[in-house]
This record gives sequence, structure tokens and C-alpha cells, in this order.
Amino acid sequence: MHAAREKKRFTLATKFNLLTIGLILLTAVGLSISLIRSQISHSYRNLLNHGLSVAAMVAQNSEYGIYTEDKEAIGQIVKSLAVDADVAYVCLYKKKRKLICESFQSEMKMPGLHHYKKAYRSLKILNEEFINKKDSLRYIDILAPVISATDSDSVDVLGNGQGVTKQKIIGYVQLGLTQAGQRKRVRQIITTTGYFTVLCVLVGVAVTLYLTRRITLPIRDLNIATQKISEGILVQHIRTTSRDEIAELAQAFNHMLGRLRNFRNQVEERTTQLVLANKKMAQEISERRRVERALELKTKELSRSNSELEQFAYIVSHDLQDYGLR
Repeated sequence: MHAAREKKRFTLATKFNLLTIGLILLTAVGLSISLIRSQISHSYRNLLNHGLSVAAMVAQNSEYGIYTEDKEAIGQIVKSLAVDADVAYVCLYKKKRKLICESFQSEMKMPGLHHYKKAYRSLKILNEEFINKKDSLRYIDILAPVISATDSDSVDVLGNGQGVTKQKIIGYVQLGLTQAGQRKRVRQIITTTGYFTVLCVLVGVAVTLYLTRRITLPIRDLNIATQKISEGILVQHIRTTSRDEIAELAQAFNHMLGRLRNFRNQVEERTTQLVLANKKMAQEISERRRVERALELKTKELSRSNSELEQFAYIVSHDLQDYGLR
């Protein structure tokens, strides 16, 4: 009995709602996770591109200061980066010799050039992530070479007498990027995406419940009507405003109910006629029995009268015989 009740709780509407809401939740969560990951990746690329651009700009502007070891000019360039919230530190080197190093955040332990091993001799701008041991946060370290163009005295192959321009690394710019701004943007993205996801889920659930009611309401009416038909009640009528298969089923069901009502009315009329005929026949049978009883009484009376007449005739005959003998 308990199992039957448990099964009865999961109606068609409940199953449809659970299935649809589950699909909505899975889709919303999947899209949200994909969107968040895409936005995080896009934010990280923007931060890295920003750092690469700043490092390249500083390397280009500090070429003369590094070449002449003018710390005042280099210091002006470094101070101009203090307004950039994404820059955690900046160091300028002449070859491997540190000229100036400035940190814009407290508890910052800047990595050395040895992290890049032999790769720092490349003309390309290099970058890698590291975790600061003091605050246990992740930073991006960028190493940009400061390149100086020099003219060679050698003559080119064509023999036009012009010198060949060579590129020479005279120093390095080491730039550190903090990911605090990115983490803040990521939190904003997660919050915004979460609100949007919740709103989409609520709208989806509301639409699902509305559509489920529109779809299953005629089916529920059909179920109720079927139960009433099993109880012999044929007065219900199913109404639907849709134009789909359920509406056609409801119309067919209403047509069936109309025919059942007509059949029942015909049966009731025939039953009434049979009842009246039975009553009339019962009356005729009762009248016939009464007549038969009356005939039987008359027959008995006639039989008794005949017996009396026979006895009377016998007596008269006997008396006449006695009278003749005398």
C-alpha cells in the first residue's frame, strides 16, 4: 500500500517537471562553467598582453638610461608605472647587473633572472608564473630584453658600401604583474554569471511549470473523467484551448462521452419501457389469474349443481317408480 502511494506521487507532470528542470540546471551550470572559464582565460590573456606591452614599452624607453646607467632617468620611468594597479614590481638590469628595482606592493620577494636559465639570452619577451613565498599569491613575471641597434663596418654582399645593422642586448626589464585585479574581475564574473544563471533557471522553471500545466491539465481532466466514467458519471466535459494532439484526444473523448450518454439514455428509455411492459404484463397475469380463479369457482359451482340435479333426478325417478307400482 505504501509503495503504491509512493508511485502515485510521481505523476506525469512531476516526472516531466523533474526531467525538464534537471536538463535546465545541467545546461545552465554547463554554460555558466564554460562562460566563466572563457572569461577567466580572456581576462588572463588581457592581463598578460597588458604586461607584455608595458614591458616592451619600458624596454624601449629605457634603452638610453640603461646604456648610460642613468639611474635618474630610469627612476622616472619606474615611477610612471606606480599608477598601474596591475604592476607589482619592476627591475632594470644592465646585462645581469641590477641598476634599479622598485616594488609597488608590500611583502614582495622578486625572483631573480636565474629562473629563466639560458632562455633569458633570447630576443623575445619571456614570461612565467611564480608564487610569492611571503603572501602565497601567484604573480606573472615578465622579462623583456633591452635591445640596442648597432652598425657594423662590414660591407654587404651587393657591395653598395652600406653597413649592416645588428641587434645587441644591453639589458633587461623585469616586470611583475599581480593577479589581484584579475581575481577581483573573476569574482565579479562569477557573481554576474551566478545571478544570470539563477535568473535563467528561475525563468526556465517558471516556463516549465506553465507549459507542464498547459500540457498535463487536459490529461488530468481525462484521468478524472475516466474515473467518473468508471463510477457511472457521464456529465463531465473536457475543455481545452490548445490545437494539438491533446486537444484532438479531448474532442474524441467528449464525443465518446456524448455517445455514451446517448446510449445510456436509450438504455434508460428501453429499461423504462420494459418496466412499464412488465407492470402491464403483471397486471394482465394477475387479471388472468383472477379470471381463472373465478372460472374455477364457477366450474365447481356448476359441478356441485350438476351433482345436486343428478341426485334430485334420481330421487324423482325413484319416487315416480314407487308411484307407478302402486
